Amino acid sequence: MSEQCFKCIPLTSASVRALEEGWGDLANVAETPNLFLEPKCVAAALSLYDGRDVEIIYASHEQKMIFLSLMEGAKGYAKLPVSFCQAAAHTHAYLAHPLVRKGYEEEAAMLFCQWIDSTRKRFCFLKNVVLESNFLTALSEVCTAQRRVYSVPVAFSRAAIRYHGDYDTYLNSTLSKKRRKNIGRLYRRLEERGPVSFQQWDASADIDTWLTDFLEMENTGWKKENGTAILCREADINFFEILVKDAATQGNLRFSRLLCGKEAIAYALDIVSTNEAFALKVAYDPAFADYSPGALLEVEVLKRHIADPQISCVDSCTTADNSLVNSLWGERKEIGSLLIGSDAGLSGMITRMLVALESLASIVRVKIEKLFRRVNGIL
Repeated sequence: MSEQCFKCIPLTSASVRALEEGWGDLANVAETPNLFLEPKCVAAALSLYDGRDVEIIYASHEQKMIFLSLMEGAKGYAKLPVSFCQAAAHTHAYLAHPLVRKGYEEEAAMLFCQWIDSTRKRFCFLKNVVLESNFLTALSEVCTAQRRVYSVPVAFSRAAIRYHGDYDTYLNSTLSKKRRKNIGRLYRRLEERGPVSFQQWDASADIDTWLTDFLEMENTGWKKENGTAILCREADINFFEILVKDAATQGNLRFSRLLCGKEAIAYALDIVSTNEAFALKVAYDPAFADYSPGALLEVEVLKRHIADPQISCVDSCTTADNSLVNSLWGERKEIGSLLIGSDAGLSGMITRMLVALESLASIVRVKIEKLFRRVNGIL
């Protein structure tokens, strides 16, 4: 691999600034948008990577960046002492899909495999990538042609929105009649406490006031008790403050709230990257929990997303078992983890054995779980 087309440099504020122009151009034309790999988002997250040797790896073609990802070394896969490289992510990065220039998927896949070989690691592990992407299709084909391990050890569907049309039609097709009636009942009950209204942030509102109120609301209930609220860590606060204010400046912020009277009782924080929105956080006032303010707000936000001409897809950024979002959002996005082996030889053999062992362990685990359920049913 020539150094002219592929480089690795340590992740620092200086390196992000040096690459920002070409990096930003790549993010704007990526085959799969990824907010968490945009240069401004990575710059905001630098303190979240403290103490880790993270590198920016990128490939270029005729002075145009065609591939970029963040990588780090790791050891210990499936409880085995194996050295490998993996996509570097942080707590608030819900997608680690590499940025790949549209139309250059095959070339980027070949260069990426060459880079994996150059690391002298057993394999590369990518967590939370979009399985239905053109890049992964090309990567799978390259791996097959090179007789290289290509394995998807984890795959799941998470809620998404790709629909553009009549909101009522969408809601009727997604929600059962019983569920729609329940939402209407909750809304009417809440109106007994005061007038209910929806607001979406715009430039006429003070972003600092909105952000402060949201962070305080998010720092309640089980998140505060578990120490997972944003306000529990200075690095998390800095990340969201920078990210939200930059999105507001760029016109990519979709910050919404539900009010009862003059009091905000729920917030939803979404940010747009290219033509895709990422639903980052929802917070609600526990004092209004009986009215499900988060669900009521999501219904209103859903209506705006469907009508937004800038958005072609919304990623819920949730887990597969999020019952609230799954019940409201009718489409799904296939997300998974990916393992790509290094070149053939001893490393390739070891990686194939590792994948086989992991597959066997998964089968045994499922059988044990079924056995336990049967035993519990008998007892």
